[in-house]
Amino acid sequence: MSRKLTGFAGLGFVVLYFAYVVMLNPPDISASSQDAVNYWEDSGNQARSIVSATLCGLAVVLLVGFAIGLAGRLDRGAAAAAHGVRIGGSLTAALLLVAGALFAAPALALALNNESVARNDDLGLVIRASSLVAHPVMLWFAGFGASVLVAATSAGWRALGWRRWTMVVGAIVALLLLAPVVFFGLMLFLLWTATISIWLLLSRSDRDRRRGTQVSPSPGT
Repeated sequence: MSRKLTGFAGLGFVVLYFAYVVMLNPPDISASSQDAVNYWEDSGNQARSIVSATLCGLAVVLLVGFAIGLAGRLDRGAAAAAHGVRIGGSLTAALLLVAGALFAAPALALALNNESVARNDDLGLVIRASSLVAHPVMLWFAGFGASVLVAATSAGWRALGWRRWTMVVGAIVALLLLAPVVFFGLMLFLLWTATISIWLLLSRSDRDRRRGTQVSPSPGT
């Protein structure tokens, strides 16, 4: 996967997932079961949820592409870091997709199910439980996979031609992603991905490759 394609995949993920987060508007977790059912009975809310879930799915596909492209660049000089990027990217993508599915489950059940669904407190309880689980998966547990992705990328700083200080910055970001800072952690990961993507798009070649091809002149020449 080329450098520019990897960069575009990363930026595409950031844009689509941010749009998904903006569109995401499930009932408040403090809402009653009946209020939750009433919310999802509205066809407008169902359509909005299905559209946002589609954005989430597309964003996750682009995140996988970004991780594959980034790992491919690390394969050339940091194979262990490349494996870490693949693991971290896959784990993050899986958790974000699970969270998206949980958020969209009520809308999908009511809008796409051919069989009638009883609108009672039991359904409201299931809806509330789905939202309660989806929030920590998206806002915290996905950060564990993102932390692996960031740490592995930073560990391969030599293969990417980065300065040594970027490894320190990467370690700090990875640690912050492990903390239960909810929405801040998600935004931090999106900012990191956008930064790496822009670097991939703007830089022409890896520094380490340039250094490897440069031959210092001998004193006698």
